[in-house]
Amino acid sequence: MERLVKELHRLCLPSVGQSKESKAFVGQLLDNTDVMQLLHISPRMLQTLRSNGTLAFTKLGGKIYYRREDIDQVLRNRYVMFKLKAHGKEERV
Repeated sequence: MERLVKELHRLCLPSVGQSKESKAFVGQLLDNTDVMQLLHISPRMLQTLRSNGTLAFTKLGGKIYYRREDIDQVLRNRYVMFKLKAHGKEERV
């Protein structure tokens, strides 16, 4: 991930006068592997989330990146809480 951040800085940001905001933004970009681990999903499911517009993404230099803020929003909007009943069956809360 650190290599990715350095490469994005090199490609996208001027070497002189980098603001704290721009550094923070680049540091919050996640690649496919990071997102699959966070959401516990397969590569195909990640492709589906991109295709159906559920998950915003940016393509830089042939590689796909996601904003951490967008991943957090998907988690908040799609999270379903389950309460376990006494008999072991799940019930939506």
